Amino acid sequence: MLKIAFSINEVSQLTGVPTHTIRFWEKDFNLYIRPAKTPGGQRRYCAGDIEMIKRIRQLRYLDKYTISGTLDELGRTVKGISAGLAKAKKLDEAADVMKETV
Repeated sequence: MLKIAFSINEVSQLTGVPTHTIRFWEKDFNLYIRPAKTPGGQRRYCAGDIEMIKRIRQLRYLDKYTISGTLDELGRTVKGISAGLAKAKKLDEAADVMKETV
């Protein structure tokens, strides 16, 4: 069975990022991390959110970007993906663009 929604504790274990940091990043990177919330207010993250948290972790901790620099880099990445997808004429080409940018 494939899981599609993850709790903040599960995301923390999968990414190595503490839960309090994930909550903080939700505010600073709100264009990129948008967990759904249950009626009780619990966060639920999808696979895309998890990949974005991993990317932010890499930029912040390994590449030593500031928050502002991380936002700039994420913006450049998103623009590059959008431009590549706009040029792609076939589904196979779009898949190649996605592979190149990740």
